[in-house]
Amino acid sequence: FIPRVLGLNNAELQAKINTNLEAAILALRNPSPDSSLRGDFEISFYNGNLLGIHFRGSSFTPGGARPTKIDSGIHIDLTSGKVYEIGDLFKEDAAFEKHIKELCSDNESAYRLSIEGLADSWTIKTFAASWTGMDRAFLLSADSVRVYSIPSNAMGPIGGYNVPYSDLADILNKDGELWQKLTGRAAQALTVTTEESK
Repeated sequence: FIPRVLGLNNAELQAKINTNLEAAILALRNPSPDSSLRGDFEISFYNGNLLGIHFRGSSFTPGGARPTKIDSGIHIDLTSGKVYEIGDLFKEDAAFEKHIKELCSDNESAYRLSIEGLADSWTIKTFAASWTGMDRAFLLSADSVRVYSIPSNAMGPIGGYNVPYSDLADILNKDGELWQKLTGRAAQALTVTTEESK
């Protein structure tokens, strides 16, 4: 299922949001037009300004040995249609990837997530090696950011770490668009309905 936002007063903005959402999902480890994509989603964050979507599934390219696993967060601005990357959360000169890995290493027991259904055999070393580039998966919440990755089919998903914003205060871009959208309004519940495509 690909999510669509409905009910906005601005039809042009609504169309832009839905086009950008679809493009972001179809770009998830979907390397060619011949690739198939299967998956579903849940809402991970919503506050009226910002919508976070957790999309999980798989992509298969003909000729490939096995499907590629997908587990990624998509965060979209409901006032502009912009899809944010994790780097948008931090100051321009901040080495946020290195900083986050160091924090996770120093706070292993406090930050580490144990998620039902995910193997717990991974180590901080495995996470640090795999959480890079396009594999820097993240999910924003009201008070922390979950960082995680899928390094290989053999290893499976890495549950990752929940890093409090308070521990990232020195490198957060608190004047930036993403931080303003994230903190500008309180998180709210959102109802998701399914609708058959015709």
